[in-house]
Amino acid sequence: SSAAYFVAYEHSVAAGKRARIPAGGEYMIAGAAAELAASLVAVPHEVIKNRMQLGINPQSATRGLIREKINYGNALQAAVGIVRTHGVGALYAGWRVSIVGDCLFSAIQFYVYETAKTFLRAHGQNHQVRQKSDATMPPSPRP
Repeated sequence: SSAAYFVAYEHSVAAGKRARIPAGGEYMIAGAAAELAASLVAVPHEVIKNRMQLGINPQSATRGLIREKINYGNALQAAVGIVRTHGVGALYAGWRVSIVGDCLFSAIQFYVYETAKTFLRAHGQNHQVRQKSDATMPPSPRP
């Protein structure tokens, strides 16, 4: 999901710049798009993982909320079983509840990050820490 996140972010920033979205807006849109793309991979993974963590008897672990009495043996069996029993939408259980907040968070996070990065690059030139002279530095190792 991290790969999907950063690929979507970079493509969205480039598209936002081509579309001439007002300054900073491309980062907000890209952050939200990245979160959306990553969630398409991450949410089914979490649903399967959570289901498998219920142990041997999911019905007992959930006090009857889940009807099955025997859990899946591996992730593939869980994915196929969930889809057969409840449909593809069950792999995205809880997605609608969390995606709005996650997209808002990523939009704000990347706007702040990119704005701070731009500011520090522009103003940080006068405040860089100077390196010690070579005389006081230990010799660098040679390969």
